Amino acid sequence: MLHDRFQSASAFMASNKKLSLPTATKLALYADYKLATEGLCTQSRPSLIEFEKSAKWKAWKETGDRYTQELAQSSSSDDDDNAQISLTTKAMIAYIQRVEEGNWGWSFNPSASGSAAIENHLMNSAGNFSSTGDEDLDELEAYLGVDPNEVSAEELLARPYVPNKDQIEGATMTAAGISTMAPVEDEITGDDVFETSKSGSTEAMRAALDANPDLVSVKDDMGMTMLHWVCDRGNVDKATLLIAKYHADVNVQDVDGSTPLHYAYLLGWPQVIAYLRSVPSIDLTIKDSSGMTAEECQG
Repeated sequence: MLHDRFQSASAFMASNKKLSLPTATKLALYADYKLATEGLCTQSRPSLIEFEKSAKWKAWKETGDRYTQELAQSSSSDDDDNAQISLTTKAMIAYIQRVEEGNWGWSFNPSASGSAAIENHLMNSAGNFSSTGDEDLDELEAYLGVDPNEVSAEELLARPYVPNKDQIEGATMTAAGISTMAPVEDEITGDDVFETSKSGSTEAMRAALDANPDLVSVKDDMGMTMLHWVCDRGNVDKATLLIAKYHADVNVQDVDGSTPLHYAYLLGWPQVIAYLRSVPSIDLTIKDSSGMTAEECQG
């Protein structure tokens, strides 16, 4: 049923190419689709003049690396006997959730999929939920450790987000919709600080930086700072806070040489672009590793 749902969602998006979607959304959908159907990106980076192909390649590559890291962290924290969710399953779930959250008119119709899996998912004669009949859903069910007699994997998929294993009760889901949990605000640590820039509240980010201002210049394994992430997500309020109060370096570069302004242009956030360009110390001539300035990265 998970595969049927994914096929239905992707077919809907393919037949509705005229939808006016932000560049960031298009790239995220593309990355999840490629990961679900082809796996990790093993292609060479496109040439510098092929902007669209380069943007798609970067989205596919970086999303795959991030998912792989998240799955590895989950695996290292679990017992060897526990089930692990696969990259394909994670990508399919993320793609489905993006389409659902987009409210573009798609809804899953099991009867239209031609799948008999739904019949295996109905209550059995004893009044209990049976196996889903779908390996991907069974994998998800085992990974989450849910009792199929109480809640099925299919029921979880019908919810806005599929939670991570061992989620913190009462925590809120991230805006990105990648099946991850935002940290509880009164438990922010240095390890969680990037989550506050990606999807946590502005107050949570402020609290983390008030406790340790040096976190503003910390980089993750992709060389991204908090400012990179808030510009990636299009949050001008957080960008303003990071620069005006905590003196974040507006010209800081990640491992690919991209500045926060590169991210804002690439993902199409006009308010963030306007604010960053207004910062007196901004350097508009900085080029990334592909030789492009931030303005040349606009979609």
